[in-house]
Amino acid sequence: MRGFPIQLLSHVRGLIRRAPSSRLYVAPALAWTNPTTISYSEQVKEGNFDCNSLELNEIGVLRVLTSMKNDPCFALSFLKRIERNGVLPSVKAYATVIRIVCSWGLDKKLDQ
Repeated sequence: MRGFPIQLLSHVRGLIRRAPSSRLYVAPALAWTNPTTISYSEQVKEGNFDCNSLELNEIGVLRVLTSMKNDPCFALSFLKRIERNGVLPSVKAYATVIRIVCSWGLDKKLDQ
């Protein structure tokens, strides 16, 4: 099985399924709207994530964030990246990130 070179997508690997037509799609968190918009060379570049080619919903964002509970910096990075691409995260998404940050004791660093 070919792994994703992009760290972000490696966290949603468990959500990937094969469609009957053998085209890859990710459900329900992410759904390809146009699978040809991201070239292989773009995928190889680390951190290159085209949020415009993916449809994100609240449940999917929460699942991805929850899967990142062992890496709070990565969860914050994911949240900022989808914000930059015009997706407005829900209050639950922010609460999930706050919960992850607090569980690692990083909230104490903010107070200092």
